[in-house]
Amino acid sequence: LEPMHACDRLLAWQPQCSMLHDAASYTICGFIITECTVVGTALFFDVMGPSLAAYKIHKEHVRSEALKQQAIQERLAKYKTEWIIYLCTWLLSSMDFGSELPSLATITIQVAGLCLLLDVWIYAAHWWMHTRQGRDVHHKHHSFRYVDCWFVDHESATESMLIGVGKHGLLVAFSPHPCVAFVYLWLTKFWNTIAHCGYNLPIFQFIDTHLPFIGTPNGHELHHFQGECNLAIFTTVLDFLFGTTLRSVEADRRKRVDKSRGVCAASSEQG
Repeated sequence: LEPMHACDRLLAWQPQCSMLHDAASYTICGFIITECTVVGTALFFDVMGPSLAAYKIHKEHVRSEALKQQAIQERLAKYKTEWIIYLCTWLLSSMDFGSELPSLATITIQVAGLCLLLDVWIYAAHWWMHTRQGRDVHHKHHSFRYVDCWFVDHESATESMLIGVGKHGLLVAFSPHPCVAFVYLWLTKFWNTIAHCGYNLPIFQFIDTHLPFIGTPNGHELHHFQGECNLAIFTTVLDFLFGTTLRSVEADRRKRVDKSRGVCAASSEQG
C-alpha cells in the first residue's frame, strides 16, 4: 500500500475539523449572545437609572450593592458551566450551519413557537417551585423583593438546571437552524432580564394596556412581592388560563381591601 500523502490526510481530517469548528462557533456565539444581553441591559439601567427615576415601579427601592456584587461574582463563576451547556446542546442536536437559512417569516414563527413552549415549561417549573416541595429550590431567587437586572440569574444550581433543561432541551428536540437558535437565545434572555429591570417605561405600560397577553416588568415585580402569581415570563396566557394572573390595578385593590379589613378588625377589637 502506498503511504497516504499529506493532502490526503488533510482531506480525511476535513469533516472532523468542520464539525469542531461548528461546535466551537455555536458555543462561543451562544455564550456571547446570552452574556452580552444580560450585561448590556443591566449596564443600561445602571447608567440611565437616575434619568429614569420617574418610571421606577417602587421608588423607595435602593439596590443592595452587596447583592449586586454577589450576583456578578456568581455570573463569572458560572462561565465554565455555560460553555459546557452550549457545547452539549450542539452535540446532542442535529443543528447544521450548512443547512438552508429559513425565510424571515419562518424564523419569526419558529422563534415564537420556541418561546411559547419555553413559557409553558417555565410556568410548570415555576408553579412547582412555589409549592411546599419546590420552595427551597426557589428560595434564593426570592431572597430579594426589589428586582434588578443583575439578579436575573441569582438562583440555586437546581433552579438553573431545571430551567436550562427546558430552554436548551427545546433546541435539542427541534434542532432549528442555528440562526433561529441564536435569536431564540437572545430574545428569551433579553425579556427575562427586562422582566427584572424594575422600571415601568412607557413601552411597558403600553404593552400592559393594549397587549395584555405579553408579560412585562410590572407583572414580574408583582410576582416578587405577591408570590404565587404571574408565574410565566414571556406571556400571560397560562396565568390567565389557570387563574394566577395579577395586574397592578388588582394588586392595588387587594391592598386597599386588606387595609380596610385591618381597620375594621382594629375597630371591632376596640369596640
